[in-house]
Amino acid sequence: MGITRKHIYSIKEQCTNKVPSDDTRLEDRFILHQMNIVRDVLIKQSLNEGNLDNGFYQLKCCIPIECDRIVCNGIDSGEKTFYAEIPTLVEGIGYKNITYFGNVEFNDIKKGLHKNWDRYDFEGWLSVGYREWTHNRPSFTVLGGYKAGSTNLDGTIALLKNIPNTGGKILCVNGIFSNPEDGVCDPEEFMDMEYPIGSLGYKMELIVIKQILSTEVSLGDDTNNARDDSTNAAKTGVKMNDPQQYGTE
Repeated sequence: MGITRKHIYSIKEQCTNKVPSDDTRLEDRFILHQMNIVRDVLIKQSLNEGNLDNGFYQLKCCIPIECDRIVCNGIDSGEKTFYAEIPTLVEGIGYKNITYFGNVEFNDIKKGLHKNWDRYDFEGWLSVGYREWTHNRPSFTVLGGYKAGSTNLDGTIALLKNIPNTGGKILCVNGIFSNPEDGVCDPEEFMDMEYPIGSLGYKMELIVIKQILSTEVSLGDDTNNARDDSTNAAKTGVKMNDPQQYGTE
């Protein structure tokens, strides 16, 4: 793997003929967006080839367990649910997108693997209480959103059952997240952290470079004057100086 910032700089340097200037239209956010797209493809290819690299995973702690009373049309149903908001997971790889989900006690050797909660699909999660041997095990299911009364969550959430009394109310998840920036507790530190691409960093860079160069005749600028003087500005519909166009996911 390599530092995120170094991957970005390497890609930019090669796309600008190793002469990056202060007026290049190739923005870091655009490069990172392309890196995330290519990473998603490489993850699925690796799974199909039977060698999913551990370097794709990120361990994210600092995830609070939330409790919500289910209120419909202003009427309290008397029921409550426990859930946790987790980063959006890479899709298309099944349960491989999470290898650990549980309390912060995962590092306690005396407690063993039972700290890794059981994962079910929604129907299986509903019937956990009927399982003879595992009905008391902590369990979770992943959903794409949640709404009850004033609570409206559009992101990925995990519904929880049989929450342990120890380990506090904070969860850790070792997963493959769609946006690697969501996999760190402090996003401001992301650029100086390892980019979760495993052993495929070089391959990712080559694909991103090819993708970027295929959208423009040239990314360079003859004059380093803090203005975009390139002659091919009208030849593409991509605004590479507008990171808001493609977001951070």
